[in-house]
Amino acid sequence: TENEKKKAKGVHSAFTDGSTFNNGKKNMNQYGGIGVFFNDDDDRNICKILKGSKITNNVAELTAILLAKIGEPCVVLNPFAFAKSFIAMISP
Repeated sequence: TENEKKKAKGVHSAFTDGSTFNNGKKNMNQYGGIGVFFNDDDDRNICKILKGSKITNNVAELTAILLAKIGEPCVVLNPFAFAKSFIAMISP
């Protein structure tokens, strides 16, 4: 299968997501979180809280993608159009 071919080449799949609270609201604390999922009980899975004055939904989504891509070849699965463009831009 296609999945077996990717594994043989050392390419892994990761699902990513990011979101924020108070997105776009001025004078409010903005914070959010990200998740990167490779597989059940996988040490590479990531769950992080993001804090700061410039945290947006886009920042959270793209941060998750970048963290998924660090280290080893990875196919990132994310349903958002702008994220797909970003993935294409940073992929070899």
